[in-house]
Amino acid sequence: MRSQLTSSSKRSAQYGNPKSRVGCSAWAKEYLYPAALYVVGLVSYVAYAALAARYRIYRPTLSIVTLLAVVCIVFILLEINRMALGDASFTQTETIDVDNKVKQINRLHVVALIVVAILLTTFWRLLKSLSHVVHVWTVERQAGVHIIRRQSPSALPRLAHAHQAAFSHILSLVFEVVGILILSIIGGWFALQAGKLMVRAGAHLLASLRRRVHPKITTGYVDHVESIQSPPLRERLALRRMRRSQSGVRFEDLSDPREKTRYLYRKLMQSAVTSGFPWSKSATPREISKELQAFVDDDPACKDIPNFINLYSIARYSQHPVDNDVIETAYIRLGKLLLFGRSGKRRR
Repeated sequence: MRSQLTSSSKRSAQYGNPKSRVGCSAWAKEYLYPAALYVVGLVSYVAYAALAARYRIYRPTLSIVTLLAVVCIVFILLEINRMALGDASFTQTETIDVDNKVKQINRLHVVALIVVAILLTTFWRLLKSLSHVVHVWTVERQAGVHIIRRQSPSALPRLAHAHQAAFSHILSLVFEVVGILILSIIGGWFALQAGKLMVRAGAHLLASLRRRVHPKITTGYVDHVESIQSPPLRERLALRRMRRSQSGVRFEDLSDPREKTRYLYRKLMQSAVTSGFPWSKSATPREISKELQAFVDDDPACKDIPNFINLYSIARYSQHPVDNDVIETAYIRLGKLLLFGRSGKRRR
């Protein structure tokens, strides 16, 4: 296996293929989705603040929109922290590394919020200046039209004021309609996102109050967890992260050899856990290898477990390339071990 890995190092790294659907979707979730939330929130808030600065009818609801934006940002930060905490929890990292990762993400988002606040403050004054310029330009334009039409000088101020009032009334109606549309579409979308995040936060809070792990929670899409004796809330966040939507992904759907290796490892551990394997007591992949061999010592396929655990360690914790043929062979040879209920020993 090592010779095959060495020979494959001369090839291009397949795990860096941009066509990989898993990598693209993960990149989109981690970066594009939060960035889109910030951009859409900033644009919608600035647009509504501009309407409130120009027309007083929008000022009473500006505080509601501001409160909604703050609530959305807070719950978005909670959700991102939960995802980061879950990512760090099922890897072999110390508690201090997990805390540092969460603190680093918090700093980044605090900086982002400060930048947004500065932009809002700058845009507020800029919008006032633009509003004044548009108002002056409208008055001059209306006055110029009447001068071209050779109206009498005495009637010019009165006619210009009348046309300006009519134009301002029409413009106010247009802005009211646009403001209602912005408030309905963007505000409703943010309210929906905030509602979803509130429901998730409430579910996490209720789960943390239970102070125990339900035995069925380990039957999902699991990876190696260093210790099950972590704080209850952190433990549940990590376990919920393991049971995310990727549980429905099949081995044939993956194109990245690293993702295939992790997928096979997780399915192997999932099958072992459902059969009674004490996976939470293992601290290292080497210890997992020994316990798995002892758990399925009556199966000939257990000879391939150490090599596969070594392959998983390479794919999970290093930058060395993983040969696709090697993982395909491992998937075929370890396929029997995915049904521990038939050949594995159950422990009470």
